[in-house]
Amino acid sequence: MHVLLRVSLLAALLVGCASPRRVVLDPSQNTGITGTSTINGGGGTQPPNPMGGGGTVVAGGGQPVAAATGTPRERLDRVETHLRGRGFERVGPAVRNANMQAGLVVAYAIDAQPGQCFVPVALSAQGTTMNLFVIDPMGRAVANSVATASPWVRICPSTTGRFVTRLQMSQGSGEYYYALYRAPQANDPQLAQLLDGAAATPQVQTAQIDAQTQGRLQQLDNQLAGERFNRVAAPFGVVLERGGDHERPLNLQAGTCYAFASLGGPGASDTDLYILSGQGETIEQDRSTAVDAVVRFCPPASGLYTLRANMYSGQGPVFIAGYMQQAQQNAANPTNTNTGPVIGETQGGGGQGGVEQR
Repeated sequence: MHVLLRVSLLAALLVGCASPRRVVLDPSQNTGITGTSTINGGGGTQPPNPMGGGGTVVAGGGQPVAAATGTPRERLDRVETHLRGRGFERVGPAVRNANMQAGLVVAYAIDAQPGQCFVPVALSAQGTTMNLFVIDPMGRAVANSVATASPWVRICPSTTGRFVTRLQMSQGSGEYYYALYRAPQANDPQLAQLLDGAAATPQVQTAQIDAQTQGRLQQLDNQLAGERFNRVAAPFGVVLERGGDHERPLNLQAGTCYAFASLGGPGASDTDLYILSGQGETIEQDRSTAVDAVVRFCPPASGLYTLRANMYSGQGPVFIAGYMQQAQQNAANPTNTNTGPVIGETQGGGGQGGVEQR
């Protein structure tokens, strides 16, 4: 059985390696291509959202396929042309490592500012695979793309601060290039098709909650309040066909319990809900035949998880809500804390990325 993905700064980075070492790249192996201005992000004094990753997070990557052929430099040139055409600019020079050994880990800073999205991408030689993790200023993994020669993610932080990209050569050894890009939040990198050979990501159709479903949500709020669960944000709605899934990233903390709900809107007759580990294994699930589903989860380790809602029967909108359990000592005197959304944004897909499975 796979081990749950942990996000202590060590465990989150060392997937698939018994005793890797963190190294600083030999400057003789690193070659800048061309430079652009860097971001002035600063260290930031405001902690990011503790459970949504501080903003929108999207990940890509999968097993290398025909679309990812070519040397790392050739693929970097294609990425550069593609992203510039979509309104992205490179932050600083691209970096080359001539011979990264299996198991070694390196780190690159992302000085982030609200209102902008960042796309770190690594491109390694054919026959190798890499793991890419993004760590937030609080030391939590907020996105990952693993076991691919072309890992990439997209993060849209809601606060200023220094994030870190950590790369590990998980299989093989050899050359890789790393580059960081930024753009306004409205810009979609659409890298899945370019790097993974996947179809372009379909647009998610959102929905506004109706009065009947709102009433059931209020009943659920009251029920969970008896267990000291407080809903932390308004539910979001997406339209699904029969059998369709919608996934969202969860950045959860050990020592806190959570509840999540999927409520079927008009046309839905049976929704199911799953919590998946960082390795894609089902940890908790509600597969009852009811129109609504509820799961409760107290994570054994802080880390990145995935919430999957499924339209098992019917079609139409499904509304997803997240709750946090109040600590026992604070139950008598609750305070209104600004926790932000429990559930991060994603745009769906497949593969082995930890946030958006492209």
